[in-house]
Amino acid sequence: MDEVSAPSATVDEVGRFVFTNVKPGMYALIVKTPVSLLVVHDVITGQDVVFEVNQGSGLDLGVIVPNLPF
Repeated sequence: MDEVSAPSATVDEVGRFVFTNVKPGMYALIVKTPVSLLVVHDVITGQDVVFEVNQGSGLDLGVIVPNLPF
């Protein structure tokens, strides 16, 4: 992951976030902590949160329940 060029967002007070102006492609949802970068795993599906962004369309990931080690 390139922290300079990768799309990023900050969560609001209730945990919502929005990425804007994201180039088409495949992406994983990653959480940046003070000590590391963690790929988010959905505890319901057990899968990494990976998704495809297509040109000119929006994408709603819905509610994500992460399994973070802290």
